[in-house]
Amino acid sequence: MKHYDITLLREMPVIRRAREYHLFDNTGKRFLDLYLDGGKALLGHRPEGFSLIVKNTLARGVYASYPSHEEANMLRAAKILWERYPQIRYYNNSKLVELWLAEQGLIRSVADITDPCLAGTGRTSLWRPWMPAAEDVIFPVLPVPGECGILVCAKDSIAELPQGDLPSPVNAAGINRCLWNLTALLKKSPECPADSQRQLPAFAGWCRKANYLLWEGENADYPSVFRRFLVEGVLLPPDPDCPAVLPPVLTSGDLKILNKLFGKGE
Repeated sequence: MKHYDITLLREMPVIRRAREYHLFDNTGKRFLDLYLDGGKALLGHRPEGFSLIVKNTLARGVYASYPSHEEANMLRAAKILWERYPQIRYYNNSKLVELWLAEQGLIRSVADITDPCLAGTGRTSLWRPWMPAAEDVIFPVLPVPGECGILVCAKDSIAELPQGDLPSPVNAAGINRCLWNLTALLKKSPECPADSQRQLPAFAGWCRKANYLLWEGENADYPSVFRRFLVEGVLLPPDPDCPAVLPPVLTSGDLKILNKLFGKGE
C-alpha cells in the first residue's frame, strides 16, 4: 500500500482543535479539511459516541491486548458492513497478510494493493465508501481517529486468512462505534452524498469519483496549489496521489469557498 508524503503538512499552522470537518489553528482560523487524514476522518474529527465509548473502556482498565467482548463486537459490526466478505481479521500491521496474499498469487507486491480512486479494483484493493470493492480481498480505510491497526476482509472462495491479532479493547471499542456510524451513514446515503449538495463547483483540473477528487495536473505544480488552498482556509491532501475527500456534509460557507477555489459549476 502506498505511503503518502506528508511533507506539506509541516507547512500547516498548529491545529488547536477540530470539529466535524473543520480544523482551527491557534488564532481561531478555520480550515475546511479535504484531506480528512487520508479518509480516516470521513465521519468527522469527533465521531459521534467515539470519545464516550473509549473513555468508558479506559475507565474499566481493559486496554491491554487480551481477549475481550469489544473484539467480538467489532467483528460483528464489520460483518454487517462487509457481508460480502465473511472472512474478517484484525491485524496490528499489514505485513503478515501482505506476505500471505503474495503466497496466494493475489498480489506480486504491496503496490498491487490498489486504491479504487486511483485504479481499477482488481482482486485486492483498499476499500473506500461509495467506491467499487475489489473482487476477493479488501483493506477498508477505517473512519477511526488515530492509529488503530487494520481490518482485512476476504471472500470464502479464497484460502483462509492468517489468524488475526488481538486488538486492544480500547481500539476495538472505538472501531466498533465508528463502524456502526459508517453503516448508518451508508444506509442513509447509499449514493454519493456529495450529489445531494447544492452549488457544487466544476472541480476544474480534478477528476471526481463519488466523494473523492483526484489531481489531474502536473505533480510539480501541486505544492503551489496546496499552499494557495491553505491560505484560503482549505486543507488538501499533502500528496497529489492521495484523493481529496468531499465531506458528507458541507455548509453554505464551505460551498462558497469551494466554488471560489475549484471554479463555479453550471
